[in-house]
Amino acid sequence: MDWLDEANRWLPLASFLGPGALVVVGLAIKGKLATKEDVAKLGAERIASDEAFKTRLDNLEKQSRDRITAVEKSVDERMAKVEQTCAAVEAEIRHLPDQDALTDLRDRVAGVETELKGATAGIEGLHALMERIERPLNLLLEHHLKKGD
Repeated sequence: MDWLDEANRWLPLASFLGPGALVVVGLAIKGKLATKEDVAKLGAERIASDEAFKTRLDNLEKQSRDRITAVEKSVDERMAKVEQTCAAVEAEIRHLPDQDALTDLRDRVAGVETELKGATAGIEGLHALMERIERPLNLLLEHHLKKGD
């Protein structure tokens, strides 16, 4: 029980120094704690910061809406141009002949080609005939021209 005797010897000193230490610690804490003015100042700073953040957020939202509106307008204009181009192409395509018309046209061209071959053969025959007649006619013409002199 040696330690109990030692504790009893230091107990009066501890009971005297304990409240003093608590007073010193309390005063140190009080200096570190925020006052009402500090809390009010921090609250005002937080409110100002929140308002600045809200203002920046509102500006960003407005800029985003403006940009989205500009993009939508650009897309609408481009789509209108594409629709006009498609309408023009469709109108041109409607005027093109269909498969039946192309078949009919091919058959008609083949008929014209056949007739042209026949006409060419007839013209070649006439050409040969004209060449045979040309020489005797020239001789007769020369004879009549000499006779008239």
